[in-house]
Amino acid sequence: MKSFFSTISKWTTEKSFLSIILITLMTVIMVIGATKIEVKTGQDMMIPSDDPVFQDNLRFQEQFGGESIFVLLSGDKKEILASIDEMNAIQKELNKNTLIDTVFSPASMVELAVDKAQQQKEAFEQQINQTVDEAINQAVQVAKEQGASEEMQAKVAEETKLQVMQQIEAQYGAQMKQMTEMGEPSLSNEDFIKTVLFDENGNVQEMANKLLPQNGEHALIVIKLAGNLSIDEMNQAVIDVEDTFKEKDINGLKSLVSGTPKLTQAIQNSMTKDMAVMLGLSVVLMLVILLIVFPVRWRLLSLPIVLLGIVWTFGLMGYLGIPLSMVTMAILPILIGLGADFAIQFHNRYDEEFTKTSNAKESVITSIKHMGPAVGIAVITMAAGFITLLVSKVPMIQDFGKMLSIGVFVLYVLELFLMFSILNIRDRKQKHSVKKQHSNKIEKALGWLSRKVVAYPLIVLLLAIGLSVGGFTFEDNLRVETDIEKLMPQDSPALIGLNEIRDTIGSTMEVNFMVEAEDVTRPEVLQWMKNFEESQLNKYDTIESSSSIASVMAMMNDGQLPSNQDEIEQLITSFPEVMKSSMVTEDKKMASITFSVENMGMEEQKELIEAIENDIQSPDGVEVTSTGMMVLAVKSISTLTDNRHFSTFLGIGAVFLSLLVLYRRIKQALYPILPIVLVIGWSAAMMYFLDVAINPLTAVLSALILGIGTEFTILLMERYQEEKEKGIESQEAMVTAMTKIGRAITASALTVIGGFSTLIFSDFIMLKAFGITTVFGLT
Repeated sequence: MKSFFSTISKWTTEKSFLSIILITLMTVIMVIGATKIEVKTGQDMMIPSDDPVFQDNLRFQEQFGGESIFVLLSGDKKEILASIDEMNAIQKELNKNTLIDTVFSPASMVELAVDKAQQQKEAFEQQINQTVDEAINQAVQVAKEQGASEEMQAKVAEETKLQVMQQIEAQYGAQMKQMTEMGEPSLSNEDFIKTVLFDENGNVQEMANKLLPQNGEHALIVIKLAGNLSIDEMNQAVIDVEDTFKEKDINGLKSLVSGTPKLTQAIQNSMTKDMAVMLGLSVVLMLVILLIVFPVRWRLLSLPIVLLGIVWTFGLMGYLGIPLSMVTMAILPILIGLGADFAIQFHNRYDEEFTKTSNAKESVITSIKHMGPAVGIAVITMAAGFITLLVSKVPMIQDFGKMLSIGVFVLYVLELFLMFSILNIRDRKQKHSVKKQHSNKIEKALGWLSRKVVAYPLIVLLLAIGLSVGGFTFEDNLRVETDIEKLMPQDSPALIGLNEIRDTIGSTMEVNFMVEAEDVTRPEVLQWMKNFEESQLNKYDTIESSSSIASVMAMMNDGQLPSNQDEIEQLITSFPEVMKSSMVTEDKKMASITFSVENMGMEEQKELIEAIENDIQSPDGVEVTSTGMMVLAVKSISTLTDNRHFSTFLGIGAVFLSLLVLYRRIKQALYPILPIVLVIGWSAAMMYFLDVAINPLTAVLSALILGIGTEFTILLMERYQEEKEKGIESQEAMVTAMTKIGRAITASALTVIGGFSTLIFSDFIMLKAFGITTVFGLT
């Protein structure tokens, strides 16, 4: 190891300018890589793509479409009724968009009623004509047989027709009068529309309640997007829908667009804004901290070098295809803090050596000789802790672990070469002595503290262990939160809009079940589906309604399912394509059952889905699987909590093994880890008392504290060993180590804490909670 760092120090002192040129060229390449970064905010960032639940959802969306955009039109009942024809025109325009699967609105129901009314009218007229013709033919035949003349036969025909029409009038008069009053069945006939959507008392028909909430003061248009769209395609669909409603002024009605795709778009926009804010705050905090607690020449040199390292890291992120998510965006302030930490350690040791010797080359060589391995070991153990996040089942946490591991290595290598090259160029011609700096207030405070610590070690240890053991008991009592709506900015117009829609129409939550069989339209399969829906509706108060091909067929057939396959086929054929395609596939091998449920928390969702799954007793040859976005969200709870403790223990083991390989002594491998394990226990208690839930970011808290904290303990131990090798007595060696390296550790810790503290200012609840917990843990 010594020869390796001797080679690096020789290169740095002899080829400082070449190092800077090569780093500049590499930066250009990394800037290009950074432009290739993709943004991902969907549930595929919460659940592995090879998980059966995720795969089932892909198949389900491929057949029945993806997420829904809701458009709420608001006005009064008359304006809504007068707008049905315009709604239908917009609906037809949206249906031409390849990003949209289906559109359903009150106009859809009226259109269905128009088709049905026209069919009934034609059938009624045909029946009347047939009845009249049969009666006339029969009467004429009798008259003819009785020898009536042609003139008499014509008279009999006329009289018979009159009698039959009178009978029809007596039997169907009320119905014919109603049809006459309604007028021609059409989307522009308000009388007909009113009859379809409202009852005789002026109240919305039960089947139209969801689409005409608050008794027709609003109209809801549900736009189901095509399945398995990318984030960019989903965003474009939202833009297309919003543009359509901006261009078309529907009878002066106010329109509100929201839904999960709109939330996804809002999250992406908020991420861009948040990253800019966090970058700005991080830079400002670094400036303040470096100016106050790091009294060396060119004390701000660390900052531009760190920002260069961030560019390199994001460049590699683009080239490696690691996406930007709500978790990986947090690496920006983290790496700024860690990068400043490494740079301060290098700069501090160089300044200490140059103060003694006034020789740039010698100072660089000595600093690299001692700090290169010390910080390098810390980086290796840090990366070992971070890389254990790969055992997590959550893809965005895996990406977080990858990027932190890569990022700390990038920052270490870049700062090792660039920091010492710049300092070497700055001081290479300086031969006069540099005025020795006196101990500052931080060193004096650390000197006092270190003497107290080494005087009372047992008290310190017992207090630390007691607090940690108590803290670990709270681990299993921590809440879990994976609901994107609860983790995103709460003042987002898209979220406010969605909640406004929910306040108007009720819940927008749905649980989907995928039914698969050789033929899902067989009578026994349809009967099971209908019975299953009815049983769940009766059993669980939280289920508001349900729909499937079976329940819709029963509704259109006086509450009964057709008894044979021919009648089933005939009824399905009469369904509008938009309705049919959302409930059964063309090959009839797959159908969907959708339960609309009231708004509820994640834990309640999980309990309901598991309860419904336990109630499934499908016929032989029929497979029923829960799927859809709610199921994915619920599944993400287990992916978040599974392996979390194992990941922590694995991280501790990885750091220990790394240190054991590097130091080849068990004691030296254990000493840096033990204090950090205790802090992990304190952090669990802190999360419990602050009521901070486990989310995709706070789930990695232990790995971060382990990785970052171990660096500080390694640096302290390394300096302690260095002082011991000089023959200094143990207690005095620790006092010197805490005082000298303590200044740099304090500055480093404050920069890291400063980086994390910027997360507290994020609009994302998830990032804010993570910022609070990490600031406490690192402090």
